[in-house]
Amino acid sequence: MKLSIMQLLNCYLLATRNEIAIDESLSKGISKKIPPLPRTSKWAGEKWSSLSLTFIYIILMILFIFGGFVIYVVFFFIKILFMQGEVFNF
Repeated sequence: MKLSIMQLLNCYLLATRNEIAIDESLSKGISKKIPPLPRTSKWAGEKWSSLSLTFIYIILMILFIFGGFVIYVVFFFIKILFMQGEVFNF
């Protein structure tokens, strides 16, 4: 069975709408328990507590807001700490 490009695109869009509808229905049921995370169905199926999910959410939002700068600074200081040990033979 051959499908044209338009038929494939239509099937893809229908599948995407279906996935979005599933995620929306799941997020309505558990929205008070966990923070607004992407792929709610994956997070809901895991054995995470709501406190740990909130902590992960806050850390991810901070990293998202400040971008690579936070990651760069953290790795820069880690690199300096390791280099001090090599230079001064600690």
